[in-house]
Amino acid sequence: MADSNHSGKKPHHRFIDMTGRRFGRLVVLHTEGKYRAEFCWRVRCDCGTEKRVLGTSLRAGRIKSCGCAIAEILKAANTTHGMRNAPEYNIWAKMRERCTKASYQDFQNYGGRGIAICERWQQFANFYADMGPRPSAAHTLDRIDVNGDYAPGNCRWATRAQQARNKRGTLYLEYKGQQLPMADVADLIGVTYATLENRIRRGDTGERLFRPTRTRIGRLNH
Repeated sequence: MADSNHSGKKPHHRFIDMTGRRFGRLVVLHTEGKYRAEFCWRVRCDCGTEKRVLGTSLRAGRIKSCGCAIAEILKAANTTHGMRNAPEYNIWAKMRERCTKASYQDFQNYGGRGIAICERWQQFANFYADMGPRPSAAHTLDRIDVNGDYAPGNCRWATRAQQARNKRGTLYLEYKGQQLPMADVADLIGVTYATLENRIRRGDTGERLFRPTRTRIGRLNH
């Protein structure tokens, strides 16, 4: 008997009723049949626009508006007032300095070793449209591949701890018989990266180095 898994037929996508659900700015109105075996849905954006989209794209978060959200970001980025003093603009400007200005104090670690900015990001509007607003004051621009250029797909907003794991000179500590990035050790013992860094500078070792904070101890006792 032939194995049914080798029939050559494409798998059917399971129907999930999403009527009335919200995805970002979109509210699902009703189903509109299939496209290449995938269920399609009619959605209405908060701006009033209706469109037909794939259910898988909604659930994966690939579509969150009719396109008006990106248009608003671009409009804000192209507006001089309110953006030139924004943190995102300052971060973009610093990125350009360290890659193009030889007098920049850290140029040798960026432009000096071949790190460049893609053509699209020569314009702040495009940078802001791709990266979006900075999530918090604790986040800054980080390259996923530390040897790669500043470009969409290789950049993210990251915290100091995330960046510490992603540096060429990442510091490692021996903790419970394992060599781990210092940022991971900080997470495991329940302290901030800065706290662990200060303890090392102070010369703490053993239990004093790896002790959790008092707040963390209190939580563990409850």
